Amino acid sequence: MRNPLKRLQTADPKPTLRDRLASMKAKPAGFAAETSQGRRAMLAGCMAAAMPLPALSASGQVASDGRGDYLARLLTAYAEDRACRPIAGLAENGSIEEAAADLVMRRCWALCMEILDLPAPQAPDGLALTALAATIELEVCLDNSTSRRARAGVALTRAVLAVTGMALPSGFVGFGDEPDCPDLDEALYGAKGSLPAWAIAEAKAGKAAKGSGTADGDYDEGDA
Repeated sequence: MRNPLKRLQTADPKPTLRDRLASMKAKPAGFAAETSQGRRAMLAGCMAAAMPLPALSASGQVASDGRGDYLARLLTAYAEDRACRPIAGLAENGSIEEAAADLVMRRCWALCMEILDLPAPQAPDGLALTALAATIELEVCLDNSTSRRARAGVALTRAVLAVTGMALPSGFVGFGDEPDCPDLDEALYGAKGSLPAWAIAEAKAGKAAKGSGTADGDYDEGDA
């Protein structure tokens, strides 16, 4: 079975952006795509909705939450995620490329959830970081969706981004309700892709550990 994200000509309707991302998140865990994406969207939205906003004007205000390292890691992980998408969309099932791209995407998603699991921020920079993590987690969640929880999560996330001045990350295609979201998604997957060395090494090590005995070539970052 080939990767569900490949751009093959079939008789089936073209999957929505939300369906495509959901299938990527759900495949290794064995969940149905709709269930996995719905749970993640609801989780991120509910976390954001339940998070108390810091009293920015109160006396004794915290100047910083000291989470600059998280921000640097998240921006790096997201940049790697964007670069791997063209490869993830074309890689053969079971290949080193597919495994490496999956590792990249899952590292980014896991970091988002790690940030959302942190104690509620007490300073504007921490609030902005939380909004950025929620932004990435909720990407294209509104594409062909009428979920009230997803809409609430996106609305709150957009509000926090605006209040904190946090810019959308480079390569972000949208929450799914923007008119240019499909075009941005096509541009993302049509760009020249690359994989980081750490992901290629881990994918090769994982395959070697399974003892499959199949050769997929020597893929190097930037080959796509």
